[in-house]
Amino acid sequence: MNRRDVLGAVLGCASGASICVDSAVADTPMHRRRHPLIGRLSEGGPADYTIFREAMRRLGHSELAIEERPARGDAAKLATYAAELVGLPVDVLWTTGTLATQIAKDASRTVPIVMVSADALRAGLVGNLARPGGNLTGLTLVGTELAAKRLELMRRLDPKVRRVIALAHGPGVGTVPIVSDWMERSRSAADALRLDFRFVELALDPVAWDQEIGALATPGTALTLMESPFLLQQRELLGRITLKHRLPSVYAFQEHVQAGGLFSYGVTNRYITERVAYYLSRILNGAKAGDLPVEQPTKYELAINRQTAVALGLTIPRAILVGADLLIG
Repeated sequence: MNRRDVLGAVLGCASGASICVDSAVADTPMHRRRHPLIGRLSEGGPADYTIFREAMRRLGHSELAIEERPARGDAAKLATYAAELVGLPVDVLWTTGTLATQIAKDASRTVPIVMVSADALRAGLVGNLARPGGNLTGLTLVGTELAAKRLELMRRLDPKVRRVIALAHGPGVGTVPIVSDWMERSRSAADALRLDFRFVELALDPVAWDQEIGALATPGTALTLMESPFLLQQRELLGRITLKHRLPSVYAFQEHVQAGGLFSYGVTNRYITERVAYYLSRILNGAKAGDLPVEQPTKYELAINRQTAVALGLTIPRAILVGADLLIG
């Protein structure tokens, strides 16, 4: 195992991961391994595998190892990391993020891949959800289609909103098809609600975000976020910044709300993780990735942080409170 492999293992364990890399497993040829080796390629940071381990145990896979490669928001690292994982070799690749999935697919046409992608069809990752073919399957979250619903909820939560800032991570990210689609859907929703709209690309380095977001904080402004694994990893920072500048914010994942965001509407990470475990279990039991249909979520949940609402001077309508799946504070 080279220095980068060792570093990846240390970071995985240090992040509180429940399944850490066993260097002996990673260095053992596939045909001699006692336990499966899963390669995790993520656009974000190191993950916590508690829910995943519980799900895999229920599915009969209590013994396995993970070799993790988190890009931490630096897309330039993904190709190198994907090649490293394929070269170990791993039994299955688990990718988080549309770009990470595309790069993993380019790195190997034979290693099975279980993806978590924003929109697998629009991104061209698969041509058919029912029978994706090749070595790829998993989840497509079709998150862009929820852009309008999130802005409608924002307007109901804060009738004083007059301007929406749509944030995405990284210079030039607006040219990525999935981001461009989300941006246009958000713009159309803002127009329908008679809200001013602006798209802003955040700096790669989170150190700059306080100043960038603070410069946008005028009365009547709200934020919506193009979710990414890296932005989810930075949820504590985003929560502090949006509260500091008194900006109501809407997200895809509940974890942002737990970190101080106003509300979220989307699938839960528990659902995503448990479905990833299902796909990995099927493949480890002999199924071919390309024969497993790509799954779209069928249930979306609304989470609201009441403490944040109070801090922002908002009164949440009773009809919204009653319909919320998770209330914090």
